[in-house]
Amino acid sequence: VLGTDGKERILYVQKFPIVSEGDKPMVGAIAMDITEWKLAEMALTRLGRVIDLSVNELYIFDPETLRFLQANKGAIENSGYSLEELRKMTPLDLKLEMDKRAFEDILFRLKREPGSYEVFETVHIRKDGSKYPVEVRLQLHDNEYERVFVAIVLDISERKKIEDKYLTNIYFNLYMLFHILYTNGKSNRV
Repeated sequence: VLGTDGKERILYVQKFPIVSEGDKPMVGAIAMDITEWKLAEMALTRLGRVIDLSVNELYIFDPETLRFLQANKGAIENSGYSLEELRKMTPLDLKLEMDKRAFEDILFRLKREPGSYEVFETVHIRKDGSKYPVEVRLQLHDNEYERVFVAIVLDISERKKIEDKYLTNIYFNLYMLFHILYTNGKSNRV
């Protein structure tokens, strides 16, 4: 249907019979413009698809039990766990190099400071036992409808390889510099 502004509108129409004394059956209808609601629903669906299909891992977990409630496709594929398996787990089951106390300290800070977030690095372990370094961005979402932790996890394996390569080069260059300085210092002595 075209609106008075010339733009297409989406209507919800409810029809109902009207009892009449004549032979002609009559129908009444009420129409409600739901264009804005439908557009918002489509945008929300699109956002959900984008998040679900992201290569970054996204985990949502309960702030009390710490059990995973939801995980996107990136999390499921990279971790190797199904959503059903993840729902029986907590973030600590994935974080190989983080002790429980350090993780609880992060959660405590986030609960105490609404709207804040924490960024940290750790190592995750996949279902097959392989390990990979990650950067975690963790935030508590607390509103009138729900209270959940949201973790966006980036696999930083490639970044770590590059960092290691640069560090190796820096160490080698420092070694060579000290070697040259030491060798020159000795050869100049008489």
